[in-house]
Amino acid sequence: MRNEADTSDVLAVHRQIVEEEVGKEKVNVTGLLMTQGVAILHFLEGPNTSIQRILMQLSDHTHFEIPSIYNRSDFDPNGRDAAVPMQQGRIVYNIEDRPGRIYPEWYSCTIQERKSGTEDVNSENAKDVVFDLSVKLLEIGKRLSVDTSEQLDLSKHAENLPGKNLILAFTICDAFCTLPEFVENYIGSYHVEIESEQTWPLEPLVRYF
Repeated sequence: MRNEADTSDVLAVHRQIVEEEVGKEKVNVTGLLMTQGVAILHFLEGPNTSIQRILMQLSDHTHFEIPSIYNRSDFDPNGRDAAVPMQQGRIVYNIEDRPGRIYPEWYSCTIQERKSGTEDVNSENAKDVVFDLSVKLLEIGKRLSVDTSEQLDLSKHAENLPGKNLILAFTICDAFCTLPEFVENYIGSYHVEIESEQTWPLEPLVRYF
């Protein structure tokens, strides 16, 4: 986010979009929405169509809109330019053929800011960093599945949570699609016009003589 003053507003948008989707489909979406400082991590599990709709709504929201006079690289998390969007994000982990859920519920929380030793993310080490992060996030989900306490206490899982600097490093790493780019390239219908369809009448696939 631009600054911590945007936290409550941005989190409210994420919560609203997820909760509306759950109410619409009557299918539970699980995962974790976490913020520390100006860094946000949103891990989602659910039916493919539900997750796609959530991503599309987030991408279309005004918090992600960038005026035409700006480039995405102009985004400043320190809030020095009020004209840039409140939030910038990238898709760093995506899988569509998982056999089941890991998280028992969808959790939303703010945790005490902690820094991460990993701050340099580039195309050479991006896969390794994301793999390590995903394994740790899935481990948190497994632990939460057997946690019988009524109140969520993520401090018990601090060793598996990414630090603020790592999350922010993801947002500026070109190895990953921005949220709007991901939605544009991977979500939605496509139309391919075949050359044979441009002639009339249509030729049969097989000609019999």
